[in-house]
Amino acid sequence: MVRILRKPAFSAESRAIGRASNRIAATAVNGVSPVPEVADALAQSCLNNQQRQSKEQKEEEACLRAAARWEAEQSAAREQWQRAGKEAEQRGYADGMKKAQSALEDATRMQAARVATLATALRQSVETLRKQSEEDVIALAFAAVCRILGEHAMERGVVVAMVRETMAGMASGPHADGEFLTVWLHPEDLALLQQGTALPADLAQAQWKADPAIAAGGCMIETARGTLDARLDIQLEAFRAGMLAARARHGNDAKEGGDDPSHA
Repeated sequence: MVRILRKPAFSAESRAIGRASNRIAATAVNGVSPVPEVADALAQSCLNNQQRQSKEQKEEEACLRAAARWEAEQSAAREQWQRAGKEAEQRGYADGMKKAQSALEDATRMQAARVATLATALRQSVETLRKQSEEDVIALAFAAVCRILGEHAMERGVVVAMVRETMAGMASGPHADGEFLTVWLHPEDLALLQQGTALPADLAQAQWKADPAIAAGGCMIETARGTLDARLDIQLEAFRAGMLAARARHGNDAKEGGDDPSHA
């Protein structure tokens, strides 16, 4: 039997009539119809989560980039520091070697100067010693000659020989060409000549006189043409001067020989 609706109930809410599948989809969430405010809140929450995740991802990527950049800068700084350290070490080594070389050259120059100074001082010392030795030898020889002459000066034969030798050096004899000789002697020498035997013939005609100013062993002979001084002290001084002059000539010859490359 067909049921007949006598008083149908009408809803105040309008509804769209569609397919049954659409109606089912609209009421398929736990059997509860969706609320517009909740849907909007959920959608906004999802959007916010997406935005936050995107921001966090960007921030993380930025941090990673910053960390990578910082690491690169630190690596570059370390390399630069190491390179600078090596360069400084090399410069320091080079500077140290340069300073050491300079110090060595200075020390070598100073040592060479000291050696040159010592060599000069040594040469001067040797030269001084040589001169002193020569002067000592001259003084010794002079003293020996004086002693020898002094020991024999008072012998009659020595006085005669000395006078005869002195006269032999003159151009004339005791009275050649009418000249008359005057022989001055020390009083003791004259006394020796006048003792004992007569004088030799070549001396007998001379005039003999005593003079205390004349040293023993010497004489002075006067002629009309001049005086010949043969006093012993004068002869000894001449002998000494001759020895000194010979020493000086020897020193000059040795010096010139040392400067001459042919004597090297």
